[in-house]
Amino acid sequence: ITYLQSIKTTALYTSPQPSELAEIPQVPLNFETYQKGRSIFGTYCKGCHGYVGNGKGVAGHLLLPEPRDFTDAVWMSKQTDRYLFSIITKGKSNTAMPAYEDTFSPVEIASVLKYIKLFSDPITRQRMELPLRDNNR
Repeated sequence: ITYLQSIKTTALYTSPQPSELAEIPQVPLNFETYQKGRSIFGTYCKGCHGYVGNGKGVAGHLLLPEPRDFTDAVWMSKQTDRYLFSIITKGKSNTAMPAYEDTFSPVEIASVLKYIKLFSDPITRQRMELPLRDNNR
């Protein structure tokens, strides 16, 4: 909370431009990738972006601008993987979105990218969660 309170809320919002990055690692959309992305998101992203990715995490309401709503299918459909990968890797200026390039490998960031894209595709997300449901029976 102290970190969030230290962020300037009067900063002007500017849209970041994707920085020059190495190629995005190609990771398959399978259960292993889903689990890896889900685990990282649950630990590092859920507090701001919320459990369901709607930007309504426990700290989300304290931030200006508010965290991105990944369930917004229209917005998500307009974003390139390169742009989203860049934001996760380098962070987003004038927001609370930190850079994760020193925390995660490019493959782990690509797994988080695959995971967050599923928030706007509930049918595919349900399919990815079927093994989880089967194991809980």
